[in-house]
Amino acid sequence: GIAVDLDFSSEADALPEDKAIVIFRIVQEALNNILRHAGAQRVWLSFKTASVGSEPASLHLLIRDDGCGFDPIRVDRSAHFGLLGLNERATALGGKLAILSSPGNGTTLTIELPPCSDS
Repeated sequence: GIAVDLDFSSEADALPEDKAIVIFRIVQEALNNILRHAGAQRVWLSFKTASVGSEPASLHLLIRDDGCGFDPIRVDRSAHFGLLGLNERATALGGKLAILSSPGNGTTLTIELPPCSDS
């Protein structure tokens, strides 16, 4: 019952399988958290590349909802394994997870990943 807007670039289809599986698991866990905790009506998923000058394009995964939000500082991460798992998966790919949320204002997860190597 939650509307989902997708915005994936063509680069998302060209990821190596091992990286694609980890990104799939990140999205799966984030959506599970939204279903269980957020009370959201809508979710936005974006997966795109972004390059600066001649630097290789980094990958950006954005997952945003219009749910109830929460205070990330007050979350007991030892008891909330979903957030811990998201961070561990992003780190395993050499990436960084940022959480922007506050009560009553939904949640935005941003994951920045290094460029895929051609090898």
